[in-house]
Amino acid sequence: MTDAFHVAHEAGLPWEEDPSEPGVRWRQLVSADRTPSRGLNVGVFEVLPDAELYRDGEWEPLRQGDVAYIPGGAVHGVRNLGGYPIVLVWAFPTDTCGEIEYFDG
Repeated sequence: MTDAFHVAHEAGLPWEEDPSEPGVRWRQLVSADRTPSRGLNVGVFEVLPDAELYRDGEWEPLRQGDVAYIPGGAVHGVRNLGGYPIVLVWAFPTDTCGEIEYFDG
């Protein structure tokens, strides 16, 4: 696809799941293989219920409204705690999710 203005309503996009990741689902919002875009991959994922973020060798709570920037190549993770669902937004400087490089840490 080529670059073009694109507007979609998040609620109108399907939730996707991977059976190997129970309690996690996501919506792809901007991706070159689905929308007329390039150079940016954006989506939301929901972790049920509350969550913690792993960074710098420590787990810390994530609360509603928190924003976390994770540098490229940084070891990180998110895990469920219990209580309420948490929805996170991701953004990568790639056309699609398939171009995102993950490393085992």
